[in-house]
Amino acid sequence: QTVNAGRYSVAITSAGCGSTTVQSNVLVVNNPASVTASATTPVCRGSAIYFNSTAPSGSARSWSGPAGFASTSVSPSRSNAQLTHSGIYTMNATVPGCGVVSTTVTVTVNNCREGVFETTEEVISELKDFSFEVYPNPTEGMTRAKLSVGGESGEYQLTVMDVLGHVVLMSGKQVESNGEITWDLDFRQLAKGVYLVKLSGAGVEEVERVVVR
Repeated sequence: QTVNAGRYSVAITSAGCGSTTVQSNVLVVNNPASVTASATTPVCRGSAIYFNSTAPSGSARSWSGPAGFASTSVSPSRSNAQLTHSGIYTMNATVPGCGVVSTTVTVTVNNCREGVFETTEEVISELKDFSFEVYPNPTEGMTRAKLSVGGESGEYQLTVMDVLGHVVLMSGKQVESNGEITWDLDFRQLAKGVYLVKLSGAGVEEVERVVVR
């Protein structure tokens, strides 16, 4: 068990010679149940899929998934997600002392924008001036999300998630025609790492990856 980890010593005591330590080693006990895999799901077609994994120190990763996906990264990603990228992703972790431990995560890619592009040409033109950015990125705490959009006014929702999909911030704002809005984001109370800033509304969805150092 994990409580058995620690330093072990072997000593030999010989009559007339006293006692001598001849070996001292540290025993590491890894728990295969600590191997996990997660992903941002569901996602919209054209967005990025972000994966994350946990495993004992020294473990090597190997990812595989639909449409030839493969990676050896701890937290890989897949850009421009397509419907064929939906399915089961397998993460194999080679854990010291345990061998290969496998776990899976199911990802769903939705055709979110289908309704927008099947509407009239006028609606499509309204989205041509759409832009979304998050800066500075990487950040040491404070950053800003900026939306610029032309055409009709609309309501937009901003959601900040960690790589496991847990929502850490939500905020909605109304933008007027040919307007611009910003969100000031404070990551100073959050752990360092990668976060996802998702903007949705008015028939569009954008996701930006933010690194907090």
